[in-house]
Amino acid sequence: MNNSGVDTTIFLFDFDSTFVTVEALDELANIALANAPDRAQSVAAIAEITADGMAGLIGFDESLARRFAQISPSKAHFDALVTLLKHSVSPSFVANKDFFQKNAETIYIVSGGFKDFIVPVVAEFGIDPSHVLANEFTWSSEGQTITGYDTANPLAHNGGKIKAIQALNLPKNAHKIMIGDGMTDYAVRGVGAVNEFIAYTDTVKRKPVIEVADFVATSIDDVLAHTIQPRAIQH
Repeated sequence: MNNSGVDTTIFLFDFDSTFVTVEALDELANIALANAPDRAQSVAAIAEITADGMAGLIGFDESLARRFAQISPSKAHFDALVTLLKHSVSPSFVANKDFFQKNAETIYIVSGGFKDFIVPVVAEFGIDPSHVLANEFTWSSEGQTITGYDTANPLAHNGGKIKAIQALNLPKNAHKIMIGDGMTDYAVRGVGAVNEFIAYTDTVKRKPVIEVADFVATSIDDVLAHTIQPRAIQH
C-alpha cells in the first residue's frame, strides 16, 4: 500500500464470521427452529446454503431467499439473537474496542445480514447506524413477527455490497479497505469499489477467498499492523 497522497484510511468490515464469530441468520434459524422435530436437519441445511453463498457457489440473493424461507422468527427469537451476538463478537475486536470507538467516523459495516440486529451490537463500539449498510427486516403490524425483508434493498441481491459502497461516494483520495471472509467481500475489490481486500480468517478460512486476497488477517491486530506498517499492493 502506498499512502502517498492518501488523506485517510476507511475500513469497511463484514459482520458475520468477521465482526462476530457466527453467521447470524444461521443462529436465528437455530433459535427459531428450537422446537421443530427436524431442527438439526433444517439448521444444517441452512448452514450449508450459507457456506455455498460465502464460497461463491450460489448467488447471494438465492442464498438469502432460500435460508429465510425456512424460518418464521418472532420478536422473542430476534431478542435472543441480539443477546447471543453481543456475546459472540470476535475476541480481537473486543480487545481493540478502543480503536473502533476512536476511529468510528472512518469505519463502516457492510453486510448481507440485517441492520436490525447489527446496529445494537456495533453500537457498543461507537459505530453509528448510518455507518451500517445492511438488509432490513419487515415486521408485522404489531411488531411481534418478522414477516420477511426489504427486497428493494440492493444488499438483498447479487452485487449488493458493491452498490452500497459506491453509493457512499467515499473520498477518492482515501484508501478504502474491505475486510471479510466471503467472496461477496472480495467482489467490491474486484470492481475497484475499494483499494484493497483483506481476507479475515479468524473464524473461518475459505480457500477461494484467501487466494484472491491482497492480505490475510487472523485478527484485528493483523489488520492494524498491516495498515500501520503498509505493504506494497499490486494494482
